[in-house]
Amino acid sequence: MFPQRSGIFGRISSHQKSLDGVVGISGGKSAGSGSTTIIQTVFNEFTTGHALAGTQPALNTPGAVWTVWPTLGDLTFASGGGVSSTTTFKADTINTGHSIYTVTFSGLTNMLGGGFNLVCFSIGVSTNDRLQVTMKGAGGVSLDEVIGGTTTAGVATAPSVPNGATGSVVASLNGNAVTITAFGVPMSYTIPGGRSYLGGSFIGLFAGDLGYTFGGVKVTVP
Repeated sequence: MFPQRSGIFGRISSHQKSLDGVVGISGGKSAGSGSTTIIQTVFNEFTTGHALAGTQPALNTPGAVWTVWPTLGDLTFASGGGVSSTTTFKADTINTGHSIYTVTFSGLTNMLGGGFNLVCFSIGVSTNDRLQVTMKGAGGVSLDEVIGGTTTAGVATAPSVPNGATGSVVASLNGNAVTITAFGVPMSYTIPGGRSYLGGSFIGLFAGDLGYTFGGVKVTVP
């Protein structure tokens, strides 16, 4: 059901880099946290309707650029912050530059299920190889593994998450260990050895239908 594509990683745009001084964005180590924020945005760097692809987050230590998923449409900046989908099948990815990280996808609204709305991480050298958190049509959240374009659904689940949940998904990767808190519900997974996406540094946003909104992204590293 989720389109499988590869080959996105050579496309870099020269669009204007956004300034680091955006309201609500601050870099460096958090006091007492032992972690450093390397990417952070609430998607208010550009005006409503501006394409996400080719832009950079307000805080962007690795100098990463949002890139549209091959053959799919591009998410756009929404009124009041965030990025959203105006039609079906919009998706973008960005390279964190790290294989050990924690990513927070915040301000998730209108997260209706059906297997089409998800956030992706640990994306390997091809978008065909990744982990993804998927909202389910009848409610609940599923951690799915995609290898060579073939999806194994439910390697971990959070069935108590209601359909249309609002909030955040936090995913931490450290070697084979994956821990996730999806809308307040914890999940965990141990990546089997030899998986092609193991150590993948890309993350992604995918909206299969119009109206899905992603409010912000934050990536921290040890």
